[in-house]
Amino acid sequence: MNRLKTAGLVVGLFAFFLLLEMLVGGRSAPPSQERDHSSLSTNRWGTQALFEVCQRVGLPAERWGRPFSEGFLQPGEVLLMLGPQLLPQPEEYEALWEAVRRGAILVLGVSGEGAAAPFPMLDSGEAERWDPEAATALTLAYLGLRLQPSGAPARVPVTAAQGPAPLSAAATVQVPSGQRLHREPDPARLRRWLESAIGTERSGALRPLKVTRSEILARDEGGIVAAALRLGGGTVYVLSEVEILSNEWLGQADNAVFGLGLLTAGGYPGRVVFDEYHHGRVAPPAAPSDLNYPAFQAAAGLALAALALYTLGFAWRFGRPRPAGEPPRRSVLEYVEALAGLYREARAGGLALRTIGGEFRRRLAERLRLPVGVPDDVLVRAAADGGLDVSRLTAILSRVSSLSEEDRLPEREVLRLTRDIADLEEVISKHGYQ
Repeated sequence: MNRLKTAGLVVGLFAFFLLLEMLVGGRSAPPSQERDHSSLSTNRWGTQALFEVCQRVGLPAERWGRPFSEGFLQPGEVLLMLGPQLLPQPEEYEALWEAVRRGAILVLGVSGEGAAAPFPMLDSGEAERWDPEAATALTLAYLGLRLQPSGAPARVPVTAAQGPAPLSAAATVQVPSGQRLHREPDPARLRRWLESAIGTERSGALRPLKVTRSEILARDEGGIVAAALRLGGGTVYVLSEVEILSNEWLGQADNAVFGLGLLTAGGYPGRVVFDEYHHGRVAPPAAPSDLNYPAFQAAAGLALAALALYTLGFAWRFGRPRPAGEPPRRSVLEYVEALAGLYREARAGGLALRTIGGEFRRRLAERLRLPVGVPDDVLVRAAADGGLDVSRLTAILSRVSSLSEEDRLPEREVLRLTRDIADLEEVISKHGYQ
């Protein structure tokens, strides 16, 4: 194939893969099946729909991606903690409750199930605090509440008819699970329940808050579905099931109306903040992307492969091709075989054994850290002091010393003595001499 045809083929492949990248990579990625209640999640458990509803009705919604600190939430602003997975630090709790006391609103939706820690967080300090059960139980215990699977999925009437107009506009809420909240006014019983749920070490930070007024917004025979707790100048709204506000259930019954009522019950909020940090989203983007990044990466890889083919197609040689292999060399076994043939033809078995025995004796002396020319009895004594059975060693050294270069030994005896020396050297090596 000439250069012109090669260039045409590669350019055509490059254009094809580029088009494939635009068609396949531009498609929306399928929703993740991870049970994640984040406002960045588009699957059935996520709360991105609520985030978009806030934006469409004019509420200034944003995402929070760092720990709570003093002054992070101003009076009149709303914070949504929906299914926390990362256990807040004590100082974060202090900043959160202080913000509510000063007039902020907290909407807390809890979940009975937790997701696995995200991969980017595994090597960070936050990974040690990844405990969905503790994050839920401890946060509720601060408010004098505990979570129990004491009910059933149901459509529950809203009883806040005397409350603010935004809340009284909802008649019922659809609860997709049997989780219900229960009050626990006795601090001792509350602490015992918390210790049994998350352990003594994690529950030691509990300092129950002084709730000035509480109101049940929705309940059934199983327990409380939604409650409003007055804390200083602000309010904490608690939902027994975060999925009341999830993508799948937001359109059921009056869940959407009820959710927006919680955000606007205290008036038009200055800001609606979705807490993503305690979902494991350390730095959430301003808006989630629905691009299919794996498809983009695959298409980009194919495009790079086409570019590599194009580059190889125009490669030039800078000289005549020459073989890169080394000249052939004889195998070591050939030399060994040739030398053994000379010994055999000369019937110089004594010379061969003296050579092999001498090398064995030299290596043994070096291993025993003795001079090479020491007498046999010194060599045997040193080996015996090291714990070696020297009976075979004595016999071999004696036999080798008795041979002369003129001895014409049978091949069978030469082979036998050679094997005995090899076996003995292997035993000495295993014995620990290096």
